Amino acid sequence: SNDDVARLRQATKIMINVRDKDQITGHMLESLYSGAIVICGDWLPYKILDTWNVFYIKISSINEIPKKLLEIMNNYEDFKLKAKNNKLILQNQLNEGKIVNDWLEIYRN
Repeated sequence: SNDDVARLRQATKIMINVRDKDQITGHMLESLYSGAIVICGDWLPYKILDTWNVFYIKISSINEIPKKLLEIMNNYEDFKLKAKNNKLILQNQLNEGKIVNDWLEIYRN
C-alpha cells in the first residue's frame, strides 16, 4: 500500500542505486525527500539533482560501495545533516506551481 511504501522510505537510512540505466524514479526522489543518504552510480543521468544542489553520493564503480558505506557509518551524523536539506530543495523544485510555470516558460518560446 502507499502507507507501507511511505513507512519503508522513512525507515531507509541509506539507499544504493547502481543500476546500469535509470531515470529519476519515484523511489529515488522519495528516498532523497525522506532524508536517506543516497549512493548512486555517477553514470546515471541525475544532472538535474546537481543543478538543484541535492546532496547525494556518486561513485564510479560498484567496488566503491564498501568504502563509501564505511565512510558514511563513521561520519553518519555529518552525512545525515547534509541529506536533511534535500527535503526542502525537492519541495521547492517539484511543487505544482513551479512545474507549471516551468512548462509555460518552455512552451512560450
